Amino acid sequence: MSDLQTRQLLPVEAYRSPDWLERERQAIFSRAWSFAGLESDLEAPGDYRVLPAGQASLILLRDQDGALRAFHNICRHRGTELLEGCGKLGRTIVCPYHKWSYDLEGALLGMPEQRACFAGLDKAALGLHRAALACFKGMVFLHPDAEPAVAFEDWIGALQGSLWPHDFAEMSEAPPLLYETRCNWKIFFENVVDGYHLAFLHENTLGGPKPLENVWERHGRHLVWYSTEGGGKSCLPAAAAEALAQSGTTRIKGAESGSYPGVIALYPSTFITASPYEFAVSTLQPLGPALTRIRTRGWGRRERSWFGGSSAASAQAQAEPEVIRLEDLDKHPMESADFMLEDLWICEKIQRSIASRFFSVGALAEGPGCESPLVWFQTQVLQDLGETA
Repeated sequence: MSDLQTRQLLPVEAYRSPDWLERERQAIFSRAWSFAGLESDLEAPGDYRVLPAGQASLILLRDQDGALRAFHNICRHRGTELLEGCGKLGRTIVCPYHKWSYDLEGALLGMPEQRACFAGLDKAALGLHRAALACFKGMVFLHPDAEPAVAFEDWIGALQGSLWPHDFAEMSEAPPLLYETRCNWKIFFENVVDGYHLAFLHENTLGGPKPLENVWERHGRHLVWYSTEGGGKSCLPAAAAEALAQSGTTRIKGAESGSYPGVIALYPSTFITASPYEFAVSTLQPLGPALTRIRTRGWGRRERSWFGGSSAASAQAQAEPEVIRLEDLDKHPMESADFMLEDLWICEKIQRSIASRFFSVGALAEGPGCESPLVWFQTQVLQDLGETA
């Protein structure tokens, strides 16, 4: 990232202004690909899930022919939300307000008192608004636009050969996690791609690596993190890399021998963390200028999992888990032995400081594994908003 001057690009207003967040919702989140789940979450015709995508509420379902489809969760009559949560449909989607009905391919079938109240209505013109979907290595990604300006293949780009090739059929899913943190979504994103803090804030949990043992690489608009701890390019210490070599786990297609990405930050809202035995996906959803929701799903290889993946069925991922908030903890986050809670704690401390007129960002740590990835991320935000650095 030597082509970028390592300095703060975003103004303070970017982290606290409702107007700035509204611009981001329209220009970034409403025009972005986001992780929606696994193909296996929807096993049979009629299975569905309702998912947020920017400001949109989307329905992901499996139709009668077994194909996955995505629609906006909006009735074409008066705009009512059609479905909630997840579940099983018959052959139709029925609006709870006036009982307009649609088939699982999104076509409008009819409505009560059709002849009396809607004579001559062109039902073919009032099918559900489509959204785009893409299936990738067993995962499903959604986009609010039926024909996105940036196709999924172009968005994921070179990372097609870099994502960790775990087979979800050989893994067990841990209970999903849902966090709400009192910070701007960008503060959390910047914390994820900040390699400078790992050995310090997480001294008693992650314990490193040290700043110069981090490598962040740019892949299009995305960032990929490796650690060179132990002398090799890996997401793991040398002992873990040796365990991998003995495990028979497939290496990353297209990557150099011995290279394993530890974190993949997919702009703007999806994080993938991987190891030889684990795979987790987290998504960010801004609820307000200083409030962010983070959803995490994790899987562990059945023969060995370092994070305690359970044998729970994927059905548990359909239910809304209890929200985790720092104010509800019975101990200080730094006593929790949980690096995620440590991250939330530090992000909320930054957000509170932003309210002070004395707040500013000083010198950022140079180097590809330190704080220069923050600059790349901020560059993407400004680009989407039509701003210049």
